[in-house]
Amino acid sequence: LSWLKSPWHLGTASMVWSSQWKQDGSGSWGSSARQRLPQRAVGILVDWQHKAGKSFGWIAPIYGIPPHMAEVQSHGGDVYVHWRDIEDPRPGAVVTFWPYIDGQGLGA
Repeated sequence: LSWLKSPWHLGTASMVWSSQWKQDGSGSWGSSARQRLPQRAVGILVDWQHKAGKSFGWIAPIYGIPPHMAEVQSHGGDVYVHWRDIEDPRPGAVVTFWPYIDGQGLGA
């Protein structure tokens, strides 16, 4: 699946995957190991929040997430997205992303 022609896609060009997820190899953004799923997924950004100076949101996946995975049941099936991982977040936007699994469920 290729990028959707939308200005609201998730940016992935500068991300490096290893045992921990880092941007440009400079600093860790997460403390738990993340396992990236083998294909891109498509979803709709359904919620965006600003709490205590931190911004994050939730994506409702519509393609590319296997429904049989136990992690799909976490958070009502929605996928977590951090503000650093999305460009111009707008609820209702169609996004493509590389899903990952960590200790808290699915993320983008």
